[in-house]
Parts: sequence; structure tokens; C-alpha cells
Amino acid sequence: MSNNPKLLQNSFEEFCRLVYPEAALQQQQEMRLCFMAGAESLRRLMSKAGEHGIEGVAIIDEYIYEELSTFHENTISLFEFEGTPQ
Repeated sequence: MSNNPKLLQNSFEEFCRLVYPEAALQQQQEMRLCFMAGAESLRRLMSKAGEHGIEGVAIIDEYIYEELSTFHENTISLFEFEGTPQ
């Protein structure tokens, strides 16, 4: 694990570059709020899972992977349906 205290900030900046690089300052601030809220939610899930040992973390990791995969597939399908090539 990185000793970088700016791990989330660096991840957010990468997210912005990939998702919406031309976002205005207010949009960036709103995206940062949502991004950090999601990170906090994920931290709480992982912390709770950690109470059950490595097995708990592995189970939560699998659930998150499955849910993100489904979201990704649905998002691509939505854009393809709207005629936006992916």
C-alpha cells in the first residue's frame, strides 16, 4: 500500500481527467463531494468486513466487483441504446 496521504485526492483527479476533464470549478467541487462520499461509504463497508477477517473482506470485494460490473454493462447498454458508440 502506498504511503501517499493523498491517495483519494490523486484518485479523484484521475477520475476527473477520465470522466469530465472540461468540468467547471463548481462541477468539480460537486463531483469531489460525491466521489469522497462514495469513498467513505466504501471505507465503512471494508471496515465492517474486516471485522470478520480476510474472508469478510473477500466476500465484500466480490459483491462490489459484481455490482460494479453490472453497472458498467448497463451503462454501456444505455449509451449504445441512445446511439452513442462505445
